[in-house]
Amino acid sequence: MNIPTPPKPTLTEPVLQSPSTVYVDQIAQIAVGPFVSKLIFGAEARSGEVPKPVQTIVMPTPALLQLHQQLGSLIEDRQIMETISKNVLTFADALQKPVK
Repeated sequence: MNIPTPPKPTLTEPVLQSPSTVYVDQIAQIAVGPFVSKLIFGAEARSGEVPKPVQTIVMPTPALLQLHQQLGSLIEDRQIMETISKNVLTFADALQKPVK
């Protein structure tokens, strides 16, 4: 009698879903642990209200630390900050012009 041999386990790539887009106003809470960390994002339902949690991201703590370094590098990049400032001023200037 032939007993079939079980198939060898194979490593497969995980099936990734398309990333979703969620609008948030701010980070509502950060929980940092030794292995994983949690970022809870909030959005205001109405102006002046306390933001309600709308999205949670859990990620490895080393990746959170890497994100911190990347954000720090962006903020310290004078050219990037000048471009952002220029765009904000252009937008604010456009708000001052009457609508025709």
